[in-house]
Amino acid sequence: MTRAGWTAASCAWLPLGFAAVTAAPEVVHPWLVPVCWAVYLAVLAALMSRLANRGGCLLVPALVPALLGIYFLCAAPLRSELLLTTRGTETRATVTHVDVTSPRGALIARQTLERPDGTPVAGGRLDENLKLDTGDHVTVLEDPRGELIPRTPAAADPTTRTLTLTALLGLCTSAVGWAGHSRRLRAGMVGARGSAGS
Repeated sequence: MTRAGWTAASCAWLPLGFAAVTAAPEVVHPWLVPVCWAVYLAVLAALMSRLANRGGCLLVPALVPALLGIYFLCAAPLRSELLLTTRGTETRATVTHVDVTSPRGALIARQTLERPDGTPVAGGRLDENLKLDTGDHVTVLEDPRGELIPRTPAAADPTTRTLTLTALLGLCTSAVGWAGHSRRLRAGMVGARGSAGS
């Protein structure tokens, strides 16, 4: 395969594979999720080893923590928001208890909610730090399975995280594309090999 082909394959695998491992917790057994990540990163490293006279490998140690950070800080919360907006049901809930904590001096309020029929809202307490008191009413999206915490419709809107994730993955993909076409990186690898052989 040509240099352009390896570059295209790497640039395609990075976001597509990332999307697959992000969706993995919903479609495979939990113990298989780390296996999916291992396969994804191994294939990415193998593809990048073909770039710039193997100089693409130099980017792998930087890309791995970057991709993991993007996953935990952006992709995983986005997956929860998408699931909640897709399968969640809108409920007009009543605040029955407010728990206020002050870690590091910042006040954080969490509200326990119940449905109009008196049963608790599934998924746990509302933790958006809203200024709600006992007896107040609030509209939330409730996960029927109880796996996701309830959110107000505005907080569950995935638009912002979607745009952020797209931009971050675009930056990572651009770095891979640069590795595939960087003359400086290829020249550096050739020079390193020449120095090692002399």
